[in-house]
Amino acid sequence: RPQPDLKAKVIFVGNSGVGKTSILLRNDGRDFEASFTSTIGANFIHSTVISRTSKKVELEIWDTAGSEKYANLMPMYLRRSSGAFLVFDVADRDSFNDLSKWCEELEHANLPGFSVVLVGNKIDLKREVQEEEARGFAREKSMRYVETSALEDKGIGEMMQTMVEMLVHRFECRHLTSQHKDTVDIHPAKRNTESSCNCAN
Repeated sequence: RPQPDLKAKVIFVGNSGVGKTSILLRNDGRDFEASFTSTIGANFIHSTVISRTSKKVELEIWDTAGSEKYANLMPMYLRRSSGAFLVFDVADRDSFNDLSKWCEELEHANLPGFSVVLVGNKIDLKREVQEEEARGFAREKSMRYVETSALEDKGIGEMMQTMVEMLVHRFECRHLTSQHKDTVDIHPAKRNTESSCNCAN
């Protein structure tokens, strides 16, 4: 089969119960399930998305556990990651309030050119967090914002496309080409201070 133009690892982060696994499975073409046991450690799938500039992007998408007891594993999941979907539940104020904690985790990893999409999930439920408040947080942290409903299968395609466009933009800004190999891997190679994830307080 044709090789992708870009390959990248991205991860889901956020509190336990916000719907990370449901979003991931929906993106993988599976039906919504009303009940899940919490993710233990991490799972991942592969997904291919075509960018607006016709780049074929292969994503390795990791679903990480949001429970505190797995917090020490986060640096391992972030290693060689190019971006993250930072997920909260619009019907759960605490999950929104905890976003700053997750931002600190991402900042601490100090990954170059890291792309973050803030995802407000469960828009099918009664809100505790309004869209404008979430968009304000995203602007403050230099993130893109997308709302989703895993139950109703809404916004997930837009979420994926948003991440892919950010990764392709980074690829093009760095003037990388595929002259020497068919596929360009845009995993971070070294630490530096450049980042599209401005999660600093």
